Amino acid sequence: MDAREVTRVGTSVGLTFYAEIQVLIFDMRWLILLCVVLIFVDLKFGLENSQVHGVKWRRSRASRRTVNKFIDYMCWLMFAGVLGAAIGTPLGIDRIVIATVVMILACLNEVDSIIQNYCESRGIEDFSLRKLLISFARKKDKDLGDALDETLKDKKKNGNEDID
Repeated sequence: MDAREVTRVGTSVGLTFYAEIQVLIFDMRWLILLCVVLIFVDLKFGLENSQVHGVKWRRSRASRRTVNKFIDYMCWLMFAGVLGAAIGTPLGIDRIVIATVVMILACLNEVDSIIQNYCESRGIEDFSLRKLLISFARKKDKDLGDALDETLKDKKKNGNEDID
């Protein structure tokens, strides 16, 4: 096999994956829009919350965090799409279903941040979607609720929690 044949094979494989990635992104366009909307809503309520509490914010830091969140969500989205194509499709599950489930889990953190910023800017302190989910889990099964509560406490204690 000479260099031209290797180049042709590499180009064919690259173009095949490029077309698959284009289709994947097109199929997930509404999830991408959801991520963008969630990020900007969180930015809006975060800035509003900081103004209400008199916290000075810098445009450069807000811009950097917004772009970083977008990149993070696009990484989650690509991971979810490839996971759906690699595992879901052979099992007969549509890749968009798997991508949607993964993105719902990823977006819950952003929704929690939006709700907290909104409530704090309106004077409602100590409201969290996580606490609400834990209380629902405790209502169904006390051990499950306690396990979730301990897991979240450990994350905060170890500094793994992203603070907005």
